[in-house]
Amino acid sequence: MSELDPSKIDLGELRNFAAASGASRRSVIVELGGQLLKVSARRPSGVLPRKGEADAAVLRAGAGQGPGRSEDMDRLQEALGSLGLGREAVRLDAAEAFVVTVTPGQLREITRLPLVGVVRPNRTHRASRKRTGS
Repeated sequence: MSELDPSKIDLGELRNFAAASGASRRSVIVELGGQLLKVSARRPSGVLPRKGEADAAVLRAGAGQGPGRSEDMDRLQEALGSLGLGREAVRLDAAEAFVVTVTPGQLREITRLPLVGVVRPNRTHRASRKRTGS
C-alpha cells in the first residue's frame, strides 16, 4: 500500500477515503502545484475603457498560464494516465486542474506525485427546486 501525503488533500473526509481500502470510487479535482499566478489589483479610475482596450485587457489577464505551466499540465496528465486515469481525466486548463474518478489507492498515489498541489472533492451543487415568489 502506498503512503498518503495528507498535506495535499483539502478535506478530512477525503483523507479518510484515501486511508480506506477497497474499490469504491470518488470524483476529485487534482490541481497542479507550483507557483501561483500573481495578480495585482488596481483602484478603479471611474472611467470605463473603450471596447478595444477592454478586450485587450481581458486577453492580457487571461493570457494564461505562466512559463512551463502547459508543459507541467501535460506531464501531470501523463502521470495520471500511468495510474490508469488517462482515458477519463477531464483537463481544465484555465483552472490548471484535472477531474478524475479514483479509488483510495489511486488517490494515495496521486498525493505522491510531485506535480500535484492539492486534491479536492468534486462536488455537485444543485439549485433548489422550490419555487419562490408569488
